[in-house]
Amino acid sequence: MKKTNRFFLRHIVDAVGLIRAYTNNVTETQFYQNRLIQDGVLRQNINTILAKTERP
Repeated sequence: MKKTNRFFLRHIVDAVGLIRAYTNNVTETQFYQNRLIQDGVLRQNINTILAKTERP
């Protein structure tokens, strides 16, 4: 089954939703001081977004 743009876009929207949830009420300073939040945002969700936008 060929994956459509809608499939990839759904993954991106989900990742953005998680980023917003992880960073809700978090200041920039708090973000940089909290490795758990950084890991959740940067490693998991940004990588998901990059992977979905780099497809052929």
